[in-house]
Amino acid sequence: MSHNLLDQCLAAAKANNRTYPDGYGFALAYLKADEPDFNPAHLRDCARRIVAEAFARNTGHWRHVRTNDDDLIRYVVAQADLGWEHWLIEAAQLVHAAALAGDKEAARLMAYCGHPGFSV
Repeated sequence: MSHNLLDQCLAAAKANNRTYPDGYGFALAYLKADEPDFNPAHLRDCARRIVAEAFARNTGHWRHVRTNDDDLIRYVVAQADLGWEHWLIEAAQLVHAAALAGDKEAARLMAYCGHPGFSV
C-alpha cells in the first residue's frame, strides 16, 4: 500500500490538527500494515460491526464496548473524514480494544493483520 502506512496516517492527522491523548496506543503501529496483502477494509469492516452492535442495543452496551468509550467515539467521529488516513488509526484502536475484551472476530483480525499479541 505504502512504504509506511502509519507515517501517512500521522501526517494526515497533523495536517488537520488532529491530536491524540497521552498514552494513546497506536495499535496500527503493531500491525503489518506495509505488507502487500494488508487491506485496511478488514479493519474498517470489523470496526463498523462493533459500532453497529454498540448502537443497536438499548442498554448502550455492546458485548465489550460501551457506546461512550473513547475508542468507539473517536472511530465514529473519524468516519466523517473522507480520507482513509483519518479513520484507519481509530479503526485499529477500536478493533484492538474489542480483541482485548474478548471479541473473537476482532482477535482473529488482529492476528491476521500481524499483531504480535494475537495468534490464529
